[in-house]
Amino acid sequence: MTFPAKPVPLPLTALAHGSSYWGVYLYVGKTNDAAYASAKAAWDDTKLPITSGDSNCDQGSVDAGVPAESMVISVYFKTKKDAEAFRDGVTPKPVAIGPIKYGCAD
Repeated sequence: MTFPAKPVPLPLTALAHGSSYWGVYLYVGKTNDAAYASAKAAWDDTKLPITSGDSNCDQGSVDAGVPAESMVISVYFKTKKDAEAFRDGVTPKPVAIGPIKYGCAD
């Protein structure tokens, strides 16, 4: 993962069940494939507060272009502007972005 010289907004570090956010989907696929393991390791190395899990936890992710029942690696922002700035500033480009309601926080 690479970041530009210009700083990008940092993802939220705490998420609340039932709250609305902008999800940025860094990986979409299956848990049992090598691509997931590689993507998760690479994003873990950034030390950003990523989440990984079932896309069904994010109500609205399908509308953002994430297939239902996918495994996702994602980050979240309060505003569309911050989510778009992050999307536009990182490489590789995220798979999808959209407004969601977060449903899997403890």
